Amino acid sequence: MTVPSVSQFDARVGETPDQVAFIAAIPVFNDWAAARLLLSKLDTALRAANLRVQVILIDDGSTVPAELDFRELNLEAVCSIEVLLLRRNLGHQRAIAIGLTYAHHQTKDLPILVMDADGEDSPGDVPSLYRKFQEELGQKVIFAKRSKRSESLGFRVFYQIYKLTYRMLTGFDVNVGNFSIAPAIAVDRLVVVSELWSHYAAAVHKARILYATIDTKRDKRLDGESRMNFVALVIHGLSAISVFSQATNWKRYYASLLRPYIHGRVLEVGAGIGGTTPYLWNRTCSEWVCLEPDRRLLEKLRANLASHPEMTGIETSVGTTADIPNSEKYDCILYIDVLEHLEQDRAELDKASNFVAEGGRIIVLSPAHQWLFSPFDAALGHVRRYTRKTLRTGASTTVNDLLGHGHIVPLG
Repeated sequence: MTVPSVSQFDARVGETPDQVAFIAAIPVFNDWAAARLLLSKLDTALRAANLRVQVILIDDGSTVPAELDFRELNLEAVCSIEVLLLRRNLGHQRAIAIGLTYAHHQTKDLPILVMDADGEDSPGDVPSLYRKFQEELGQKVIFAKRSKRSESLGFRVFYQIYKLTYRMLTGFDVNVGNFSIAPAIAVDRLVVVSELWSHYAAAVHKARILYATIDTKRDKRLDGESRMNFVALVIHGLSAISVFSQATNWKRYYASLLRPYIHGRVLEVGAGIGGTTPYLWNRTCSEWVCLEPDRRLLEKLRANLASHPEMTGIETSVGTTADIPNSEKYDCILYIDVLEHLEQDRAELDKASNFVAEGGRIIVLSPAHQWLFSPFDAALGHVRRYTRKTLRTGASTTVNDLLGHGHIVPLG
């Protein structure tokens, strides 16, 4: 992973001791008051445990000027502080990715502690993380597992829904966040894992890096109001789910419903990175065209399909249905989680109907029920949700005939 250009500020608060236990990478966006309180609490906790740490604060393009003079805090266990100034706001997960990469570049031998600056990751739990790290002989990432959360009842309810949805889509449980300590050997692998750019904890799972957990209680913010609301949680969850793009359980389920209707010449519109194609392809398909307008996604799609040599007859093409010659005919045209993103959905279906061979069909998989439309949909880029009736309303007779096997699903 390439680290973007950054500026540096080294605010030494004392002489660096010969033996530093670990480096702390802490992303900050405007939370400077909380960060100062966090450093004091971290120093107290580490002094009691006879541990020393070097701190890197990753300033994620803060609009509030950083308070860079930390000497007045009289820190002892925190032996040095460096502020990494990112030239623009990249978001929490990308700031973590940059912080890990930068810290690992500075020293390739020390483990790296990842924690938030707001204090919800309790500094008092850091010695316990480090003890567990030692018990595992420095070979595993140690995550703090939340045994209790401190948010409102409403947020906790939404969080449980999110956890259930995440489990259904990916086959994995949501048990941990960013709060962790990672050995140098794991960080050396992580910094070249592209998924780290999207979600740190999910990247550890994806890369099959060994990890263990300890139970902790999520603490309250040291200053200001939490920015983690339902929309932020959704976006955070989407980043994690994107790492597990296969969403194994969910895709196996709907593929079992759709595959009997997919055969002959197939056109998959908006194929993305090819995350669903291996689940839907079958040997009754003589030809399969993956149509994707985004060239960057198409390159990933080709790379993904290269790992499935058993899938014969696959072609990839950049473009939309507007680029297909009218002479082309397909036995099946697929819109898998695509139609709900299009402003002109009816025009798209009318265009697609021109390419359906005699006896062929259009298959649509999309989220159901407009009354369920929420910030979750907006975060996904959905324009609408459907019912069987609204999907057909305004569509031509030809399109309605071809939509005989449309599958509408509640989940977005």
